[in-house]
Parts: sequence; C-alpha cells; structure tokens
Amino acid sequence: MRKMTIVVLSLVLISIAALCLSETVSFPDQLETIESEAFMNTAAAGLVQLPDTVVNVGKYAFRNTALYALEVPDGVVQLEDQGLEGQAVAYALLKSSAVPSGGLKGIRYLFYAGDTAPVDAPEGAVLIPYGDLISDGMFYYCVQDGFAKLLCAVNNLLVPADVVIGDDVDGIPVAQIAEDALIGCPHIASISLPENVEAMENAFSSCPNAKVTYRKTLRVWVAENAVGFTDSLLAAFWDANPQYSAWNYSIRGVSEGDAVYELQTNPYMLPDVYSFAQDQLAVLANAGFLNVPSEANAADIRSGNDAGAVSAAALNGKLYAYPFTSDNGYFLYYDKSVITNAATLESILSACEAANRSFCAEITSGWYNVMFFFGTGCKLEYTVGNDGAFTGFNGSLANENGLRALKAMIRLAQSSAFVNSSSALFDLNMAAVVSGIWDADNVLSRFGQNAAAVKLPTCDGFQLGSFSGCKLFGVIDQDSSERLALAHAVAAFLSGEEAQTSRQRNLGWIASRPAARAKAPSFWYENAFVNQSAYAVPQGQYPSDYWTQAELLGNRIINGELDSMSDQALMNVLQQYQANLAAAIE
Repeated sequence: MRKMTIVVLSLVLISIAALCLSETVSFPDQLETIESEAFMNTAAAGLVQLPDTVVNVGKYAFRNTALYALEVPDGVVQLEDQGLEGQAVAYALLKSSAVPSGGLKGIRYLFYAGDTAPVDAPEGAVLIPYGDLISDGMFYYCVQDGFAKLLCAVNNLLVPADVVIGDDVDGIPVAQIAEDALIGCPHIASISLPENVEAMENAFSSCPNAKVTYRKTLRVWVAENAVGFTDSLLAAFWDANPQYSAWNYSIRGVSEGDAVYELQTNPYMLPDVYSFAQDQLAVLANAGFLNVPSEANAADIRSGNDAGAVSAAALNGKLYAYPFTSDNGYFLYYDKSVITNAATLESILSACEAANRSFCAEITSGWYNVMFFFGTGCKLEYTVGNDGAFTGFNGSLANENGLRALKAMIRLAQSSAFVNSSSALFDLNMAAVVSGIWDADNVLSRFGQNAAAVKLPTCDGFQLGSFSGCKLFGVIDQDSSERLALAHAVAAFLSGEEAQTSRQRNLGWIASRPAARAKAPSFWYENAFVNQSAYAVPQGQYPSDYWTQAELLGNRIINGELDSMSDQALMNVLQQYQANLAAAIE
C-alpha cells in the first residue's frame, strides 16, 4: 500500500461562539505521516485526535497553533519536537507507554497508558497513568486516595461560559482544583464549586474575570439502594422549607455497615447527615462523629419510636442519633415444597438432606452464631462509657449453656445439607436460609410461589435467638451553626413518621415508629420478623476484635477441629473463647 502523507490539512471551521464546538480537523483515510510544520501557524484548535494509522509526526507539526490537547495513538513510533513551549497546551494522551514523548515539551500533563511512564517524558510535565483518570465528559480528574482532583478540560473549546463543578464524579468526591486547571478557557464567566473543595494557588489564573462562588451543599449518605428514594424525600423537604432555598443537597450511596470506615478514611467532603447500623454507635460517638439531637428532637425520638429503637440510639441513656428502622434482624426463609415442618432445625436438616438441598446459615459471623448462644441463655455483651469507649465485657459462655450451644453448632456443621452463608444468592441448591428482610427479593426469585418465612426454629429443644438492630441517622458537627441546624432538621425529617411510612411502603424497611408501621402495608415476611423479635437481643456495641474471634471459632467448627473433642475439651475451647472476647477491649 502506498504511504499517504500530508503537508497541510484543510480545516472545517465551525462557529465557536454560536455552537461552542471546536474547529474540527479532518484526516484522510489510511494517513500514516504528518509532515513537519503541517499545522504550524494555522487555526488548529482544541483537541486533536490523531488517527490510529499515524506512525510518524514531523517536527513543528503543531507549532504556533491554538492546540489544547493531543491524543497520540499507540502506533506512533516517531514524534519529533513539536515546539509547544509557550503555547497553552494542557495535555497529551499517549495510548501506549512505548510512544516516544520527547516531542511534547511544553505540555502540562502527560497521560500515559500502562503502569510505567515513558523514559523520555517531557521535562516539567505532570505524569499521570491513564487508569487514574476519570471524566464527567467536560473535565479530566485524577483519582487519588479515593478523591478526585480536577486537572483540565477534555477540550477547552467545549467548556461553556458558566461552569458548574459537581460535588462528585462517578460517586468520587471532588476535593481539589489543580493549579491553572482552566488553562485555555479565558471565556469562562462564572465557576460554581463545591463548598469545601480546595482550589490550589492560581487555579483560575487562566480566566481572571470569572466569578468564583462556592455552593452551600448539605451532604447526605444513605445506603446505595436508598439513594433514589432519599432524593425524593429531600426534594419534598426543600419544597416545604423555603428558608433553606440558598442550600443545595447531595446524596452519596454508602453502606450502613461501612460508615465508620468511610468516615475515618475520607477526610474530604464528610457528610452532614449519614445512616449507619446501630452496632457502630459507640465507635462513632467516641470518634466525635455524632452531634447529639436537641432536647426537642430527643423528646420526639423517645415518644415516637419503639423502646428497642430508642435504646439502640442511646449510650447509657443519652441519645446520639435518630432511629428510622427496626428491621436489622434475621429469621428463616425456606422453600415450602421441600420443607413441610420448619419448627425444628432437626426436621429442616432432615428434609434438606433427603432432597439433596442446602440449609444456609453463617456460623462464621458473630452476628449470626449468637443465635445458638442466646438460645441457650448465654450472655454476651460489652459495656461502654459516656464517651463511647469500651469499659467492660459481660460474657457467660464457658458453662453448660455455652457447651450446649457449641455442640449444636458442631452438629449443624456436620450435616451434609449445611452451607456457611447468609445470602439467598450464594447457593443455587438451597432450600432454606437464615437471613433478613434485605434478602426478601432474592428469596422470591429463588423459591417463587414456594417462598415462606417464619421465626427461627428450635434446636435440641431450645429456641434459637438472634440479634435485633436498627438503622440510625447521625449528624456531624462541622462548625457552622446554620449547617448544623439544617442537618438536624433533615435528620429529624428523614426519620419522621411520614418518611418512615413511605420508606416501609417503597423499600420494605420496617419502621421504628409504631404509628408509621400501622399506616404502611405489611409484607409477606413481616410476621416472621415480628415473631422472631420476641427471642431477639438488641444489638449493643461490640469491638472489632469480637467479630474476628467469632469468625475464628466458626472456622474451627466448619473445619471439623472440634468434632471429636470431649465435653471437657470443648469447655476449654469455650473458656479460651470467652477470655479472647474479654481481651478484645484491652
């Protein structure tokens, strides 16, 4: 094939003022070489994307133009000096780290493919792996430590006069604006930024006449599957409270179980209001992440919620949070075409074994294996001080009740039907699973019209117990009385009667306010949850090492290490387990 070269290309000019589009460069098919000075002293502007067929780019091909960015395909083997020094060229994107980059002197950023930067990277350029970049279509951001830093426009000629930088990009909070981030955009008239974003020195020097404003945004974290629903609630709150019209809100999906980790590892863009599981209350209070409700809000919490929810939101009688569900517990789902008697664990396992189906329960989890210990009357709780710090352990496991519970778990693990899981999605062969309301849709998809739900069964003559828990909203004090007042107003609204009723109706989350439960429709699994609640222990505060020790014990059971032990040897195991749990707070 004859090599195609080009010396000067015609440009298709489009009115930037009217259409806000870049001047477009049209390349011939099968172009392999762009000769020296091909675009020099022309009106080439914005982003130029070289065709994948190009292998050679001659000297000064883009000198003295309005070029903003250049994408270089991985087939380029020769890239001579482009003479870009002094031009407002923000970046070059190398689609292969093997592409020579010596001809790109003068660019601000070099985005490169692969894990290794080119050896001859241009002096002074910031080198960023392409994998660290994300884009909202208008700007490039670099992701570092879970946060996004705005670098530059994808194409400066596509940036509008009025720029709004979002609070996040693909769910990643925008924390920083790089120096001279808006290079090549002198036409920008206004820039709206998240309130707490850090703008580096000279971040806006390229558009000195732009008006820079920082939005007042209330940040809310809720579970991923509640983002859309919460958005509708917050829209209603803002409609009903015009006194907050100067404020915006943003919502981020964060699992309630991950609240502590996310708060401790994300110093930027902390939420004002966030949901969390009650077992994290002590840690959050001790870390200073909970601003207590006002007296009026506390009075409403106490009078409107069930006793278990009020207890879950308090430490030593002092309220720290706003409860909004009382459904964080578990019960039994089963396939009634396989299991005709779900009253006892023995009958369930027998039916599953006969049908070659599975019984799923997660005995490696300290949240689930307490069903045996609580069922036999064992105590297993920690005490905390007013500051949320752990002060003691109250456990009675190394006794006859504990031995009975341990032996029941060993027998369960020995069954051919047993699978260590708490999810209806885990085992395609399951006929029963110990899980909670979050698994209801999965159970229906698995068992269809044969899906049933009841309280946990008896085992060896004792009723299996459980943990019960709540979901709570917390408020963080961020040193602004106006922000704090709004945050508490929002937390009170999101946990109020109308919101709880709507949440139960739309998400199936059982309300912590009896009045809200009465107004919302019941669900096919609700009686199972309510009946098990009579045998449930409200989940208090547990240190992180408790969960580790519980997992270690569960693994020993599943691995068969305890199968042949005498009662005395098993009692020794319980004594050591109890000692380890007590040491978890030291």
